Amino acid sequence: MPAIKHLHTYKRVAGSMIEFMCMHPDCSHRTHKKYLDRARAICNGCLEPFILSKVQLRLAKPHCEDCTNYKNNDRDQKNNAERIFEAMLK
Repeated sequence: MPAIKHLHTYKRVAGSMIEFMCMHPDCSHRTHKKYLDRARAICNGCLEPFILSKVQLRLAKPHCEDCTNYKNNDRDQKNNAERIFEAMLK
């Protein structure tokens, strides 16, 4: 299936330090992290677009600078996954 046109929400591929994939269920996009530096993506925390940097690409699920401590907030992982899916359907 070809990659669909949208802003991707990235996560690191299991067992890899250099390959990322889109979390959207209908998207098959995968890429090397060197191609993601300064690319636009959707934040895994607030679901807003942001520009990826080398610092964020060290994370398993890159997020913007505003969401650096989002895991310490009262958002749980299930709620976050539901918000990501709802945002992608818009």
